[in-house]
Amino acid sequence: MMWLKRPRLTGKFGDSSISLLRESFAEYGVSINETEGARNLKSLKMDDIDFVEAVQLVSKFTGAKIDVRNVGPSTTIDEVVALIDVARVGSS
Repeated sequence: MMWLKRPRLTGKFGDSSISLLRESFAEYGVSINETEGARNLKSLKMDDIDFVEAVQLVSKFTGAKIDVRNVGPSTTIDEVVALIDVARVGSS
């Protein structure tokens, strides 16, 4: 029987939101770097479910409730990072 690898983050709690997002996206085969903040989510060619699961990884790791209800294909990586930053500040 083959077991699927469960995605998880290995960073440190104090890591920047972009670092955590980059690590979570990598768990789903999507590579971004810190200079690509202006890219929109559509350009990542990432499945919607994978995107939500990747953000949930960051949420679970940080303990912050990240609201992605208004996130769409034209949302930029920087905007997602800002949502994570706001959620992290609100949870501390």
